[in-house]
Amino acid sequence: MMPYLSGNQLVQQLRTHPELDTTPVVMLTAKADDELRVQLLRQGAQDYLMKPFSVEELKARVGNLIAIKRVRDLLQEELASQNHDLEALVEEVSLRRRELQIALNALQHQAEELEQANRLKDEFLAIVSHELRTPLNSILGWAEALRTRQFNETITNRALETIERNARLQTQLIENLLDISRLLRGKLLLNRHSVDLKTVIEAAMQTVQPEATAKAIHLEATLNDAVYPISGDSDRLRQVVENLLANAIKFTSEGGRVAVRLDQQHAEARIQVSDTGQGIRAEVLPHIFDYFRQADSSNTRRHGGLGLGLAIVRQLVELHGGIIQVESAGEGQGATFTVILPLIETSTPPVYLR
Repeated sequence: MMPYLSGNQLVQQLRTHPELDTTPVVMLTAKADDELRVQLLRQGAQDYLMKPFSVEELKARVGNLIAIKRVRDLLQEELASQNHDLEALVEEVSLRRRELQIALNALQHQAEELEQANRLKDEFLAIVSHELRTPLNSILGWAEALRTRQFNETITNRALETIERNARLQTQLIENLLDISRLLRGKLLLNRHSVDLKTVIEAAMQTVQPEATAKAIHLEATLNDAVYPISGDSDRLRQVVENLLANAIKFTSEGGRVAVRLDQQHAEARIQVSDTGQGIRAEVLPHIFDYFRQADSSNTRRHGGLGLGLAIVRQLVELHGGIIQVESAGEGQGATFTVILPLIETSTPPVYLR
């Protein structure tokens, strides 16, 4: 008998230590009790020998157990390695699936954007057709009526004024389409020179004043005479201001107010056009300068026009090295458009916060 521990107790103690849990154990016993030997094997002994025993037999049994232990260790190492490889493969597959899902989502988003763009272009073409046909119908109708020579001078003059007004309207529509075409193809060139923005704004206000007067809209200006000139195309800059003013007048109810302000902040000139009109919904603001994007197609039908003015304005402002911003508290709250342009006096380009 071993001191302190029996054979059973020794095996039990060995198996409680993780580092010895798989160590082969050969028990040497003088007891011929089958129940004891079965119990030893069940408790974790790999083999046993009855005393007296042959040394060679003991060596052989120990050698076999060591060989089996080595094979088992190798198999466990191989299994652990394969498990590691399998886990890495699973992680790789999972990563690829995530990447594929992201790519699929991106493709779906692009498809939705393309579908939306096609829908907007279709709607735009329908509006173009309507807007070009409307003044043409008026021109043709009055022209045919005048051929009868049955009208007095007052009606004849009214007819000629209507023909002239609709001809100018159609010319403006065509010019807008040509501008969009040039801008999209990068073919619109600026005739740059030193430009006095105060003069540009005053000219634009004179152009839109009849529209404001017709709706009893108060058109006011606060123009800083000390603003430095900018390098730009005066005709295109006047087009920018005219479009902003015309847009404000179009969407402002009768008796409302449209204000234009010119000021200078550091190396920047700021032109601000604000109105008391119908305002802009929050979800529309990010897209207000997009091509072929109507804030509300019913607005286009109700107020007329192609809805290209703001897209043209943005492109012209950016061609001058500036930016345009828009603010609105929502429907019925009016809107404010701010054009920021670099001055000639600045030696370094200004930094704009978008």
